[in-house]
Amino acid sequence: MSLVGRITGILTNPRETVQDISENSHIEDAVLIMGIFAILSAISGYMSQNIIIFEYIGTDQGYSEYSGSSVFSFITGFISVTIAWIILSWIVYLCSIAVGGEGSFKKVLIIYSYAYIPVLLGKVVNLILISLMNPIKLVFDFSTVSSPSSLMFDMMEISTRALMSDPYYQAVYVITTMVNLWTLVLVILGIKFVHNLSINRALIAVSIPILLVIVGRVPSLYFMFS
Repeated sequence: MSLVGRITGILTNPRETVQDISENSHIEDAVLIMGIFAILSAISGYMSQNIIIFEYIGTDQGYSEYSGSSVFSFITGFISVTIAWIILSWIVYLCSIAVGGEGSFKKVLIIYSYAYIPVLLGKVVNLILISLMNPIKLVFDFSTVSSPSSLMFDMMEISTRALMSDPYYQAVYVITTMVNLWTLVLVILGIKFVHNLSINRALIAVSIPILLVIVGRVPSLYFMFS
């Protein structure tokens, strides 16, 4: 099966395609897929950085405005995807071995990359939605900050509430959640074939990434409904 055939197959016939990937796959294809995803994530970070513009008051310098470093966001967006791919694959690999798996770390890397196809497609749609969003200007009063941890929480709360009020971002949030869950299902299916495990054991092996996705959704849900 060709690379294009596997990419389309992961969406239309995941079980057969994942089995084929687990038996006949190349790390070069995985690097290509994750490279494209990393570039899209970097572009997303670059664009998102300019959506929230903070106006700071209550500082020694008086009034100031900050929208963040777009270049820094681009670089960190690219690097973070690569690091997350390797770390999550390593965690899943170790957990798979712990529950009796027999596959290799390289196979897990490859499976994880193909499983990211739904997230990659979701990222394309999200980029279009983000481009339609208008910049949001927020005022943050430093005089109300009681501690560094309070500063981080308050800024996250203000920016999240503002973003969640935008219908385009609401769509981004829903799409991101759905494709992440889709990817986790594909990873579980892939680990089953790569490590010759039952579905239950494969689910245990992928439990940590599942928890990370859930924890990552909690702050936004809290600020959305509180």
